[in-house]
Amino acid sequence: MGQQYKICFFMAFFVLLSPTKLSAQEKLSTGTALIDSYLLNDQVKQADSELQSQIETFKKAKQIDSLAQYIEYVGQISLLKSNQYNAVKQAETFFENLKKLGASKRAQYIALHDLSYLYQDLGETQKAFEASQESLQTILSVNDATQNEIGEAYYVLTRSYYFAGKYVDATHQCKKSQYHFLKSKEKDYNRLSDVNNFFGVLMWRSQKLDSAQYYFEKSISSLQKADKDSIYKIYSAAGIQLNISQIMEARGNISEAKQTLEKIIKDCSFVIKESKDAATVEDSKRLLWIGISNLSTLYNNIGNVNRAYELVNYIYHKRDQLYQDSDPEKSHSIVLLGQTQMSLKEFDKAIASFQKVLKIYETDSGQDIFWQAIATGSLATCYEQKGEIALAEKTYNDADKLYKSALGENLDDTYLDFAIDKAMFLAKNNKPEAAISTALNAYNYLKANGGENNNDLISHMLNLAKVYYTVSEYPKSLEWSEKGISFIDKLAQNKTTSLNAVKLTYLKPLLILENSKARYKQQTVKDSIFLKELLKNMEHAFKILEDQKALISKDDNVNVLYSNFLELYSFTKELYSNLYIQTKNKEYLTKLIETQENSVYYGIRSKLMVQDEINFADVPERIVKRESKLKKDAVSIAASIEDSTSSFQSYLGANDIYNSFLDSLKIAYPKYYKMKFATLDVSLQDLQKYIPENTTVIRYFFIDEILYAMVLDKENRNLIKLDFESVKNHIEYLNKPQPSLEEESALLYELYGNLWKPLENLIHTKKIIILPDGALFNLSFETLTPSKIKSYNELATNSLLARYTISYNFSLLLLNEDKKPKMFSNNFVAFAPGFSKEMKDDYKISITDSLDKDATYLTLLSQPSSVKLAEEYSKIFDGTSFLNENASKTVFQNKAGEHKIIHIGTHGESNNISPEFSRLIFAKTLEGPKSYDENSLYSYEIYNTDLSSNLAILTACETGKPTYQPGEGMISLAHAFNYAGSESILTSLWAIDEISSSQIVGYFYDFLAEGLPKDEALKKAKLKYLSTADGRAASPQYWAGLVLIGDTAPIQLQHSLNPIWWWVVGLVLVALFIIFRLKKKNAKNT
Repeated sequence: MGQQYKICFFMAFFVLLSPTKLSAQEKLSTGTALIDSYLLNDQVKQADSELQSQIETFKKAKQIDSLAQYIEYVGQISLLKSNQYNAVKQAETFFENLKKLGASKRAQYIALHDLSYLYQDLGETQKAFEASQESLQTILSVNDATQNEIGEAYYVLTRSYYFAGKYVDATHQCKKSQYHFLKSKEKDYNRLSDVNNFFGVLMWRSQKLDSAQYYFEKSISSLQKADKDSIYKIYSAAGIQLNISQIMEARGNISEAKQTLEKIIKDCSFVIKESKDAATVEDSKRLLWIGISNLSTLYNNIGNVNRAYELVNYIYHKRDQLYQDSDPEKSHSIVLLGQTQMSLKEFDKAIASFQKVLKIYETDSGQDIFWQAIATGSLATCYEQKGEIALAEKTYNDADKLYKSALGENLDDTYLDFAIDKAMFLAKNNKPEAAISTALNAYNYLKANGGENNNDLISHMLNLAKVYYTVSEYPKSLEWSEKGISFIDKLAQNKTTSLNAVKLTYLKPLLILENSKARYKQQTVKDSIFLKELLKNMEHAFKILEDQKALISKDDNVNVLYSNFLELYSFTKELYSNLYIQTKNKEYLTKLIETQENSVYYGIRSKLMVQDEINFADVPERIVKRESKLKKDAVSIAASIEDSTSSFQSYLGANDIYNSFLDSLKIAYPKYYKMKFATLDVSLQDLQKYIPENTTVIRYFFIDEILYAMVLDKENRNLIKLDFESVKNHIEYLNKPQPSLEEESALLYELYGNLWKPLENLIHTKKIIILPDGALFNLSFETLTPSKIKSYNELATNSLLARYTISYNFSLLLLNEDKKPKMFSNNFVAFAPGFSKEMKDDYKISITDSLDKDATYLTLLSQPSSVKLAEEYSKIFDGTSFLNENASKTVFQNKAGEHKIIHIGTHGESNNISPEFSRLIFAKTLEGPKSYDENSLYSYEIYNTDLSSNLAILTACETGKPTYQPGEGMISLAHAFNYAGSESILTSLWAIDEISSSQIVGYFYDFLAEGLPKDEALKKAKLKYLSTADGRAASPQYWAGLVLIGDTAPIQLQHSLNPIWWWVVGLVLVALFIIFRLKKKNAKNT
């Protein structure tokens, strides 16, 4: 597994809508509207001139109370003209002069109200709090103060408490505000909407999701009664809906959250277009930006990093339309762009984005130091990933200083997470003292400021255990891991219910793991008794993780749980391998393989858990929805902060219902249950029975970066340790564009020596099934050579392709399946969109909203060879073909199943970061509603598509730049096609030339038609291609990527006769008829 790192999206926050301006003279608001207009257009001089003019007008008219409405403008314009210090000073001076001029208490209340907002905008939290308190006391001293005025004063005090982090006090003040607004005879429904919205935010902060949703919905209800125009109501409702979308995502309702965010974006776009009010338009632009950013974050969290990038890229390119030049969100958009590029592992692009924004911050006198720290910390991570260690260290240190400068003594979660990352970086790069110091400082700060019983301390204890382990101080690692385990056990004992105790164990499995690893490293004699003891610890850790699965539905938690499982699997495999080597007991070898296969399937399952949109072709949709609802009901109860026996009993009841439902699934839908929930039992002896005759199975797998191979045939099983370290970069180099013949020859020869030669004496068959692991998924084993080649054509005689017939699979468990091929009456169906220029031009004309535009589609290369191949063999095999614009996703889903061969000739986009979002791209549908990906069939959607077939062929040409990553994409795709009914798939390991792949597939079909098994047909097709290829075209990049995964049995195909044979048969029949007539005539004459 590669190093994991955090990508932090900061834009998913709750919206507190813009305050309603208070004014002593509402009818004169047209004057302030003119100042607003100037400010919105960055016309600071004109705004200042108009402000001074209006102030002087009221002074001369002795209308002193009317001056109260200008205090916030005085501060804003002073800030734009000079700096924050002068802004505060000017506003305070204006207020003092207002009092000296004899302003009434009501006018002072208005000024203090607006001054509190100004302080808050400038980050002066304490002054904002003091101004809001004085505002409240002032209006309470007014004899005829209205209930709405008092309610407003409590509301602004609520805000001050909230932004000071005093959420309990904020809740108390919010209740008082609500009370006075409700008591008023003249209801201010607009402000009641704001108060209810605030209540919702406060309930969210307390993890009371049901209450939060109640108040958000109540806020919308109040808004509908407000005396505001319909366009303003659409804007305000969009802000509240943004908060509701957060509740949906927190509950794991990803589809609903996505649909809500998409509606918010459309509503804001409508308001921007239709509203005549400049302030509403500006606020809607900001809300639009937040909505798109949150949608991007949601896509990133569920693994669709490509769509996340497209959305952030949209914001980045639209930044001049969305924000004014002075708006800090312009810079924020560049930071987010860099972070999405990090998610895509495009580190060079991310570095360029962060460097660009840091230059802006360096030249900006009003720089946002906190966001500068975020950008600098992200840049440090990029340098680390690129291996530029010295530069990464300097940048981590720069980010550390910026965070402390921005936050002062109040370090937040963002910094503490950064400190964990920095400490691990230093530990891995031989800076033990700095690493330990960074980790200890973060722990000590949290302990001093959050209390000794703070749950967050657990993650920092785990971090210290990891840091000490990484710098080889194993006794200290043992000490901190034991400290963490004891800390959790002590807190759990103080909880009144077992449910809350379970929640506390979130990091306990990893603490057990670090503890076991440290003990393993310290132990000089690692005998079987010691190893078995560590295995018991791992069993305990796995049990805790299994319990936690019942409490998790949200996507990011699922990914963390998956990561935790993989860490445990890795160490468990190491223990079983040591036990087997020591004892030669085959039971441990079986346990080793069982652990390996479980890790593969758990990876697939965890990805499916994230997708709440996924359905399955053999299971009714209502069953899947019922399963999801029961799981979410249990999780929702578990998420409650209430610590009581009744809540625990409610959780147990909901969990019992869920488990009973799973038991019913086991009987009614066994295939589905096995795929998602069943414990995997592996018997090597049973598996060996199912290995085909004359076949050897080679299962490669990694244990803590050490590569092993298990070689199996019907009678024998052997475990071999391999040297992968010296060739670990070879595969990545082979995947780079066009290495030279000399370089490629050396690489293939060295890979043969390390990966194949040690096994050669154990292989006694011609047929091989290879099950790769990690980086080996990107290697075509057929290209490995026993000696160096001097030309690419030598690969036809001097390679594993020449010696063996090779196919692939992703799990040994598939060998245990019924191998009798299914019989289908239909031979062949083909789908080839072609992506002609005309198709792309038609799509470009049809799309109106650039946010929904699929930019990738417009850049796809045309595929005339794929169309020709599909058309030709659909005729030869008496099949059906859907070509060009007829090859849509909907047509594919409806027509693909129940054929011997399903041929898919299209573009594909691999996603090894989130394999479930790998996709096949079909023709766009130009009729009806459009979404950017309506023509994309994602891997997770394949489970709900009938692909029953003997063979599915994916001659998909890769789009863009595929990320080099261990081949989880192939596992995900192969598993999905297998579940959907395909007995085998022929696909490509990398982007392959369309012309060469069409040639090889054509040859492959010809050999299949002769009755050859699929693996032999593919081997012969490649050899035939090599016999005719010249020069560079014989390079492995052009042919070796095509591989067969799954069943290798032949396919019984019926040919459609070539038209020329119909002519021959017809002519023969005519000739026979003529001869017959002539003979008959001659007989009569005689």
